Amino acid sequence: MKLTCATGIWVEGNLKKVDAATGGKVAYVYVPNTAGAGHDYFKRYFFPQADRQAIIVDERFNGGGQLADYYIGLLTRPYQANWHTRYGRDFKSPFATSKGPKL
Repeated sequence: MKLTCATGIWVEGNLKKVDAATGGKVAYVYVPNTAGAGHDYFKRYFFPQADRQAIIVDERFNGGGQLADYYIGLLTRPYQANWHTRYGRDFKSPFATSKGPKL
């Protein structure tokens, strides 16, 4: 599936809308399929927003592919610990977990 520039503009517009409507508290991730492009899009949008309180995974116009076990595995990973560092920023483990609601 070849994604067009118009798709990228649409995705970025949706990302901005969700960010503005929620004050940056909800992540928006578009998944065009469950094959190569879908994995790329998921990684591109999920990991930078992994610290959000909730996540919207948009699969509209999904072009098919394999099972979505890759996404589901990342979205359901259990929170394990918080790390508090003396001189750096605190972080959680695993880093890319979403404890909040998922849509």
